[in-house]
Amino acid sequence: MAHLKRVEVPLRYLTKSLVKKALSCPRKLVYATNPGTYAHKFDLEGDPMRQHLSNEGERFGEYCKRLFPLGVEIGKDASFERRNNAPMSEADLIDETKRLLMDEEPIVLFEGAVRHGLLFARPDVLVKTAGENNNQTELKIIEVKSKSWDSRYPHKMLTLKNSISSTFLPYIQDIAFQTLVLRSAFPDFRISSWLMMPDRAKKLKGTLDKKGMTQSIDDSVASLVNVDDLVDKIVNGKVSYPGTKKSQHFTTIVSTWSEIINKERSEIESSLSSTIGSQCMSCEYRLKDSSNKDKLSGFDVCWYEATGIKREDMGHNQLVADIYSPTQRTLNKFLNENKHTFADLTAIDFGLHEDGTLLEVQKNKATSQHKINNSQRQWLQVQSATQRTHSRSSRYFMKKGLESEMDRWQYPLHLIDFETISPALPYFSGMSPYDIICFQFSHHIVDKNHDGKLNIRHQSEFIHTTPGECPNGPFLKALFNALACVVSDGGTVFCWSSHEATVLKSILSSPEFSASLSQHEVDTLSALLPEGSHPMIDLFQLAKDYFYVDGSGGSSSIKRLLRPTMNASAELKTFYGAPTYNSNNFQNFQWCQLDESDNVIDPYDILSRFDTDKDRSAIAVGGAAAAAYHELQSKSDMNEQDRCNIHASLLRYSRRVNIGSLSAAGSQFTIAAQHRPYSSLLHGNWCNELCRESAVPSNILLKRGFSDDASSEDSSTNQPREAMHYDVVIVGGGPAGLAAAIRLKQLSSEKGIDLSVCVLEKGSEVGSHILSGNVFDPKALEELLSHNEDGGDKWTEALLESQGSHATPVSEDSFLVLTESGGSYRIPNMLLPSQLHNHGNYIISLSKLVRYLGEMAEGLGVEIYPGFAADEVLYSDDHKSVRGVATKDMGISKDGEAKDTFERGVELLGRQTLFAEGARGSCSESIISKYNLRQKGGASMQHYGLGIKEVWEIPEENFKPGFVQHTLGYPLQSSVTDKVYGGSFLYHQEPNLVLCGLVVGLDYENPYLNPYKEFQRWKTHPAIKSHFEGGTCIQYGARVLNEGGYHSLPKLTFPGGMLLGCSAGFLNAVKIKGSHCAIQSGTIAAESVYNSLTSGENAEEKTVASTGEVDPEQTLVEVAQYAESMEKSWVYDELREVRNCHEAFSRWGVGGGLLYTGIAAHITKGKEPWTLPSPVGSNAGESKTDSKATKPAKECKPIDYPAPDGILTFDLLTNLQRSGTYHDDDQPSHLRIKPELAAIPESTSLQVYAAPESRFCPAGVYEYVDEKLVINAQNCIHCKCCSIKMPAEYINWTVPEGGGGPQYQVM
Repeated sequence: MAHLKRVEVPLRYLTKSLVKKALSCPRKLVYATNPGTYAHKFDLEGDPMRQHLSNEGERFGEYCKRLFPLGVEIGKDASFERRNNAPMSEADLIDETKRLLMDEEPIVLFEGAVRHGLLFARPDVLVKTAGENNNQTELKIIEVKSKSWDSRYPHKMLTLKNSISSTFLPYIQDIAFQTLVLRSAFPDFRISSWLMMPDRAKKLKGTLDKKGMTQSIDDSVASLVNVDDLVDKIVNGKVSYPGTKKSQHFTTIVSTWSEIINKERSEIESSLSSTIGSQCMSCEYRLKDSSNKDKLSGFDVCWYEATGIKREDMGHNQLVADIYSPTQRTLNKFLNENKHTFADLTAIDFGLHEDGTLLEVQKNKATSQHKINNSQRQWLQVQSATQRTHSRSSRYFMKKGLESEMDRWQYPLHLIDFETISPALPYFSGMSPYDIICFQFSHHIVDKNHDGKLNIRHQSEFIHTTPGECPNGPFLKALFNALACVVSDGGTVFCWSSHEATVLKSILSSPEFSASLSQHEVDTLSALLPEGSHPMIDLFQLAKDYFYVDGSGGSSSIKRLLRPTMNASAELKTFYGAPTYNSNNFQNFQWCQLDESDNVIDPYDILSRFDTDKDRSAIAVGGAAAAAYHELQSKSDMNEQDRCNIHASLLRYSRRVNIGSLSAAGSQFTIAAQHRPYSSLLHGNWCNELCRESAVPSNILLKRGFSDDASSEDSSTNQPREAMHYDVVIVGGGPAGLAAAIRLKQLSSEKGIDLSVCVLEKGSEVGSHILSGNVFDPKALEELLSHNEDGGDKWTEALLESQGSHATPVSEDSFLVLTESGGSYRIPNMLLPSQLHNHGNYIISLSKLVRYLGEMAEGLGVEIYPGFAADEVLYSDDHKSVRGVATKDMGISKDGEAKDTFERGVELLGRQTLFAEGARGSCSESIISKYNLRQKGGASMQHYGLGIKEVWEIPEENFKPGFVQHTLGYPLQSSVTDKVYGGSFLYHQEPNLVLCGLVVGLDYENPYLNPYKEFQRWKTHPAIKSHFEGGTCIQYGARVLNEGGYHSLPKLTFPGGMLLGCSAGFLNAVKIKGSHCAIQSGTIAAESVYNSLTSGENAEEKTVASTGEVDPEQTLVEVAQYAESMEKSWVYDELREVRNCHEAFSRWGVGGGLLYTGIAAHITKGKEPWTLPSPVGSNAGESKTDSKATKPAKECKPIDYPAPDGILTFDLLTNLQRSGTYHDDDQPSHLRIKPELAAIPESTSLQVYAAPESRFCPAGVYEYVDEKLVINAQNCIHCKCCSIKMPAEYINWTVPEGGGGPQYQVM
């Protein structure tokens, strides 16, 4: 190898950390490159949480190194240090890295050093592999990040507009810079970019060794994610940053910055002018105190240069950057108007009158008018800082709203505080990255003495820090022992923030932890959840809604509220100023101590000093508590004295937070009602004292209720949505939608006029929400694929190659009638309707097939957006036509506020919008209703069945490839007159899978019937259970299907769009198939739409593919050709032939239904001159919906179901885990009770029908606790059953955030 010349290291390199700072604000390059002049606040603040997160990153990084056991760490050459009496310099590191990479052998490097010009990178891991067959050598850059990742939701890295998600953008920018450096330094290598992150979809196997690392690569909880495409977006694209009016090429600005930082300081400052804006709110170069008098505050320098405000004046004139929780648009608007301090602001800037009431344009719904909204909180903050005529310790409250809340409270009052940790690298086997570990709680009680005075006592506590033992199970048991009395005897539980409820819900939903509890214990703890009968009261939310105190900066966090709240109350000062509060660790301790100005010293500081005085480990914030627990788990060699000190400090911290919450709560809420017996919630009667605060100027007092929903006009959720334009927008990535997309692109290629097409899919990936039997009739698919260059006859091989999924030809076709006694009778195939014959069909996974079709569609140029849910249908101004759909806003919390991850939904506008959502699609149903499509189509009410399915892996000796079996009788029908419509299926799919399920018609009458338990019972029949011997259930799911058939088809088209597949109802219930009909409807729809959009003069010039947008002047047509072509197709012939069969079962039961179906199939073939009408409801002429079919419970007999054995039959929650269902808990529930039917659950469903929703839901979403409905929306598997079978249909099923729901793989 040639001798490598020593590289002279320049004055400064541009590194990824400097690029990251510059992208947030280029001026930071001045401060970062002059650390001796400018202070960095994280260098001055001992931030335990920040340190803990840093430690977590290092721990995960060390773990990942173990996944590359042959890796070489650059800079760890001990022999070099011995030879040179010094560690390696940057130049040495660069030379060593280059030498190893240029060697011909494959190698793995840790912390390699690479430079190109003035650019310098130190990638976490470099993996060099030799090129094969003279190909380029590949060099993988792996950036290790402890960022939470979930491989089940890969779409989360991108927004709907295909831009990089804001939560991942900094990580992609990091590795993009490093990729740029390596591509430039090693142009002959093929560089690929990867992120390695802890994967929440994985579980830790085995245990960790003393160094906190797994024993083998197979135990890895990390995932390696290729980000080449995203890196190219950055490197080859443009970036925007503060201080520039238009984007610049990434490579150009990086080069520019590298040159600037090598100039003299004065030249750097002149090259990077001060730019103030929303980025200043999180500036790390801001010092709010005089912690370091020897260094400058970069923030102050920027603001002085931009506004002329000197640092010494900033303390007297608070800056608009200090406004509580502003939007970026709000802050930038103030600055653009030269409003730099609070004194420059008026109430109108916040959409308010001077007295704090809302301007008319900001008023919203009155249901929340007695809460303080964000704008009012900001205005109070401004007023308290600028008007000095009133006491600095004033408090403001919304009396009426708070009284309403307090009406629900009962003594004794319990305050609970949890201490938890969510490590990137799990401590315990079976846990996933970032799973919650609950290691401690503290429990205080406030009660009345016999004389009516209130008493606080430390009631109980729990702490579990034993190394190697997961505390979650014991935590739940201890929590039950502490709080069971609330549910049984009364009382109210309080916590500060929603953390406790979120944590409790999480660990209760984990069978490995809740298994140690009895059902009574689970039910009791569940009652404390927000949807339970005794929900914990979130004091943080109450403070945010009803309370403001000067000195809090607008915040409602306990750390910001505690000191000013105590400062504002003479009684609190007196009570806590005396050494009266005692507990195990605090004897006669004085919580309230005053400084020389008679102001309260922060109690958090007092605890730290207390610990230091006792020579113990101080824990003053939650981050330090988490770090302490980490030490106890990871340092097995810690001596016993240190372990005891940390243990004791954890106890003191938890109690301090608990009592602090009580103090703050007391000050806030006792002001609510002067003459109520509980008005002295914690310490005596403060009301007279607080009412004397009338000295506060009247224009600052909140005189009446405000709307918390109507914040300022620039609220994130009220901003206009961006729009994306297409010729055709398709809603739903199932067989119908993808068939339409594929055919449109086939025609574009064949005819020469291109149409732009997009498909919107609410599942996290195409196929993840698809569930079907499925014995597949291939005729529609083969016809569709015949238009491809390779024809359609090789689809089975292509499916196997693409998805690893077999299409198994049907080899044996069996139809049984099962009896309750365990017998079975086979109906000869010759007697069966021809539509039940399956010769020539295939057993497939439909979820795998649509993944295959999705890949094909993308290859043809279709844009597919998985993980984005169509939430709203968009209409023309006159509402006569459909313009498209809008996706659901992402990042909305359960209380309706925008989170840090908020992203506004996007409008997808099309010349035609095709709805292919499947049965009971939310957008489709709204359109059917709006345009009266059932009435216009002369259709009967649609009826539905609920299909419940499991997939099993079975031993090879029990496998019968291609075996198909359907059954009637047991367990749904016990006699020929039974009218429960439904039956079972069981298919053997290669290589060794059994697909099985039960379909139950939702027009059943008995409210005690439980479809899920009927399915479990079916598996125990002797003719069935043998198929599962020695097998394992690997997946579970459920979905409703259309059963109304021909009579229930609505009008298919409307101006601007049409209904496809099961959205229209194209399912043959007798044939037990709908996929082939769905594909055919998509094909016909595409041909009709293409002909319509490409006909006429200058058609090509009018396409969105040519113009880039939908012409707002263009009339959105109704493509009637689609309905005409469908009526002439074999789809209608199939459905017409069996059009009366479902009604025959409903009228005459299973015996009469079978007889009629036989006559229709063999003799009349659908040509009978009569039509059997749908059953009517209680009112003459009214269609009888499935909901109205349910009889009152008193008319029916309860059904006793056997307990599951855990081998063949399973409880519902165990099976639910096999669906992979997941929803973000912190979002508004997508299952909403219709306001006008709010009384139905408790008054009608429970009392009249014995709560049928607690039985028919196949995901355990609905339950009644103390006769109150609880909706567990996070369990929802999107079957849509509740929107159909609920009494009075009281549930409005809306879409949750995209990507939520089941994660079907082989369904």
